[in-house]
This record gives sequence, C-alpha cells and structure tokens, in this order.
Amino acid sequence: MKRLLFSLIALGGLALASAPMANAAAPVECGKSYAMLITGALPSEVSQDGSSTLPGALTPAVGVGVITFGAAAGNTCASITGELIYNAGDLQANPVGVTFGPNSCFQQDSLFITGIPCFDGADHFAGSTLAPSAFGNGALQLNLVAGFNWMDGSVVAGTYPIAFTLQQTLGGSIVVGNSVSDDGVSATPILAVTMQKITTTGAAACTNTAGYAGPYLGLTSVLCSGGSANTSDFPASLLNASTMGFAGAWSVNTGALQIFNATQAGGSLSFNGNDDEVQTGATVTQNNDCSFNQLPDTAFNTRTGCGNNPHCYDSALPLQGDFAFADCTSNTTAVVSDSGPSCAFTAAGFEFALSTVQWSATNKSSYGILTGIAGSGTGEAFLPAVVMTTCTTYPNSPAGLISNLMVPTAYIAPDVGSSPTTAMSGYIKFTNTSPADCHVTATFSGVTSDANCKLTVDGTNTSANADVLPDSPSTIVFQPRCTCTAEDTSSTINATMTVTSSDCPLSGVTVHSPITCSN
Repeated sequence: MKRLLFSLIALGGLALASAPMANAAAPVECGKSYAMLITGALPSEVSQDGSSTLPGALTPAVGVGVITFGAAAGNTCASITGELIYNAGDLQANPVGVTFGPNSCFQQDSLFITGIPCFDGADHFAGSTLAPSAFGNGALQLNLVAGFNWMDGSVVAGTYPIAFTLQQTLGGSIVVGNSVSDDGVSATPILAVTMQKITTTGAAACTNTAGYAGPYLGLTSVLCSGGSANTSDFPASLLNASTMGFAGAWSVNTGALQIFNATQAGGSLSFNGNDDEVQTGATVTQNNDCSFNQLPDTAFNTRTGCGNNPHCYDSALPLQGDFAFADCTSNTTAVVSDSGPSCAFTAAGFEFALSTVQWSATNKSSYGILTGIAGSGTGEAFLPAVVMTTCTTYPNSPAGLISNLMVPTAYIAPDVGSSPTTAMSGYIKFTNTSPADCHVTATFSGVTSDANCKLTVDGTNTSANADVLPDSPSTIVFQPRCTCTAEDTSSTINATMTVTSSDCPLSGVTVHSPITCSN
C-alpha cells in the first residue's frame, strides 16, 4: 500500500513537472482587436511658465489607437498590427514633448503647412511583440513599436517604442496595463492603457467609408478630459493670451453627439476648464452649451475664404481622403456653430479635429483624441492639439429629429384702402429633439413678386438663414410675409417655399407649393 501511495505521488510530481507554465499558454488576446486608450503624465520639475521651479507641473500624456493580435503561436501571437495617435506635451520645449500619428491631414489648412496627425487605416506596428512578463501572475509584456509619418509638427517617418505590462479580464474582452519603467530615464511617460474589444464580424463590423455609416449612426453621450501643454509650447502660447486660459489648464466637458446619416451630425458640449483660474487676464469663460456640427473629413476640406462661417466649405479644393476605416478608426472635425447662448468659442469660430476608434459589442462606443485646434487667434488655421485630451462616447437613446410645420400656405393681405402698405404673415415652426444646432435655410423660388405685392421669408428677403437650437420644441424660426403696396385684384403670386438644412435631416414637408400672395 505504501509502495502504491509513493508511486501515485511520484506520478503526480512528474505530471506537475511536465505541465506547462500558465504563461506558456497562448494569450487570450490572440485573434482579437482592441481599441486602446492611453492616459498618464510626463514627470516634470517644470512649472506652468516653463521655468525650472519646484513644485513641478505634470504634463499629461494621452493616446488613442487600435491593436489587432494575430493567431496564437505558442505563448505569443503570430502578429501584432495597428496604429496609434499619441501626445505627451504637444510641441512644448521644457520638458520636451512628443506628439505623433500614423498619417497627417489638413495640410492646406494648417498653420505649419504640415497638417495634423490622423489615422489612415494601415498597419503601423511592425516589430511589436507580446510575451510572458517577468512580473508573473499571468501578466504579459507588450513591446509596442508605434510607427508614425507625422511627428512634432513635421511630416517625417519613424518609430516610437512603449512597453506595457498587461493583465486581461475573463475571455480577454478588456485588457488593462501600465507602462514599464525605463529605469530612471528622465521624463519617461508614466502611462495606463485600457483596451476594449472591437467587434470585427457581422453588422457591427466597421467598414471603409467616405461618410458616416453603421455602426456610427445614432446618439451618443460624450465625456472628455485633458490638460494642456505649458507656455513653452508654441501653440499654447498663442492661445494663452485669450480668456480661455489654455496653457497649463485642465478641462473636462460633457455633452451629446447625434450622427443622423452619411454626412450630417451635430451636438452640444459643456466645458469647465482650470477651475476658473488663469495665469493672467480675465476669468475663464466656461463655455456651457457650445453647439457644434461634426463632419467626416471627407466632407470637411477647408475654411479658406469662409471667415468664421462654420457652414462654408470651399468645394473647389480637394477633399482630405477617407473618413472611416475597416480597423474602426476614423477622423472628424467638430465646428463650433454660430448660436451657442453662453459659448465664447462661438465668437472665436473654434474648430476641433478629432480621431476616434469604435469598440463594444455593437462598436457604438468609442475612444477619441484631440488632434488639432483652430480659432481666430491662430489665423483660423489648424494647430497641433495644444490640449492633451481624450474622449469616451457611449450609445444613448432615443435619437432625436428635427421637424417643421408651415402655416399657412395661402396669404391674402388686407385691402390697401387708405393705408399705403398692408401685409399678412405666417410662420414656419420647427421642433428639434436632437442635441444638434440645426442650421436651416428657407427660400422662395418662382414668381415671388409683381407690380403691387411680394413674398418674403423675413419681411425683406426671399431667402434667409436661421438656427434651430438643440432641444427646442415648437420654435417659430421664419415668418413668411405677403406685402402689398396697392390693390392687386388682377393676379395672384404663386411661388415655392423650400426648407433645407446643411447640418440636420429634416422630417415633414420641406417643399411647399404653391405659396400664394394676393389681396
């Protein structure tokens, strides 16, 4: 009996000795794609004004990207592909910042004529590896070699290495990690990474498209946060003189974005920056209720010759290229619209360039990063981001819409009699249940006047523009008018009224014909 017991123990010991280590198994990440969110900071002894004075001000470091692990191959994955946009300190000089992206966009509309970083849907992770970590506990070490074709304001190719210790949740649906120390190297970023699984098959799979398409369509809630570079950063120094206090500031904002269809999207945001503190000058304007229109970069080409009109685009100039890619990355531009009730960005004509990666079971959540900013203080040209900001969006419902009602369509002005002029007015009423500021245009066409009477949209013009603010039910926007200066019994004006929107799809009747005017 003792011999049998000893034999069983010996066999058990041999089995344990021959069993592979837990780390020898293939990582659960193999065969999956992930959206990556990187956040952290550059340790620093540099204060907000760029001098070497203690205590130091940390410089935020952020990144957004996509990573795909190939099939299992022993205790690693056969391949690693993806792309990353990263910003640690923007273009600041002290401590030296670094910002890069796989591609560049908006060259013809950037201050440096070198564009700003953007995604391109290609693989930029050549040379990256995944292996069991010496840390143990089932951890992995990801040696990420991030390739770029734009870095620090220049169109230049190269690579940037970042090493992470990774841990995964059950099934690898979420992976978390931290950057690996570089053993005391100065200004090495201290980073956290979160990876969320991307759905790559079925209706939720992302596609290469020139405009918004599923899974992008719908309503999302938005949360962004980040901090700006110090004043040794040239773009930050340009903007620091404003009352928005960019240099050294931290800001958060929340809001909603609705993507209606292939080209139309918009929303509103509320900003809070730097807790009302600024280095010099007036108190920060907090910019609540900033309405914006969001455009895929295929629709946005340039604002050359458009002044501060966010609804003006020069169609004679080339488009930027693809908007969204099969790896679930995309590039957009948010243009602050022209009617935010308490938004100082409105007067400045601010624009924000963004790049995002979709994720979740439906790919309707996303991670985003700010890649560029434009405003009146910069000659209305894009600068690198200035603010190291990332955003997270989550799907929301129900999505809103904008509808319109026109009453009436027949206008009979009172007899002139002893009065030199008489008029009869109607109205066009809009209901907007979306978060978008909907820029609308009403236009009369056809016969709009004769010798005695005329039809106008606003009492003066046959075409007029207006904004229907977010969440504004039953708002009268236009008041069409039939005005007569003399008796006009011999004829009746018959015109057509057309209502359009550059930002929002309209529901309801948008072409009214005939519209009559007589007395």
